Parts: sequence; structure tokens; C-alpha cells
Amino acid sequence: MFLRLVSIKVKPDKLQEIRALENSDEVDGVLKGLKGFRFRYLLESVDNPGEIISITGWDSKADRDAYEQSETFDEIKGKFMQWFTSIPELKSYEVHSYLVQE
Repeated sequence: MFLRLVSIKVKPDKLQEIRALENSDEVDGVLKGLKGFRFRYLLESVDNPGEIISITGWDSKADRDAYEQSETFDEIKGKFMQWFTSIPELKSYEVHSYLVQE
């Protein structure tokens, strides 16, 4: 599994709008239909208001890359850009181990 972390600073007074858009069919609905998509988390810093991290999980690097090179990626990113106060920082990770308690 591959993870993509996007760290970004946004306007703190727009967090509710960002959450609503993240959880809408415009974003979540589209992501759910993509090949290799596994999950998405939206993290909001409790120490630094306006600092968020979006984490997406993918079956393969190829699936993640295909999404990031697609028009869909540009369209989704474009919906959020109005609230950015910094340039997004992207990082990729390969998952070798994880534990889930049920």
C-alpha cells in the first residue's frame, strides 16, 4: 500500500467549509470510484489552527500516480485552492507494516 500526505496551511475560519467539501460527493464520491483508492483522512492540527494534512491510501504507486496525473486530481485540488495560505507539501510513503484493533 502507498500513502500520499499533503500538508497545507489554510484559512482557519474556512475549516468548516473545507470539511464539508472533503466529505461531499464532489470529493469523497469521486475518490471512492477511483482504481486503487483505499481511504482518506483529513487531519486538523490542534496546536496550529489552519494547518491540515490529507492522507490518502492507494493499492499501488501506479494507482496513486495515475490519479495525481489526471484531470480529476486537478479539478479536486482546484476546489480547495481558494482557502490555501501556503503551497501544498506532498510526500509519499510505502506501508510495510500496520496494526488495526477491532
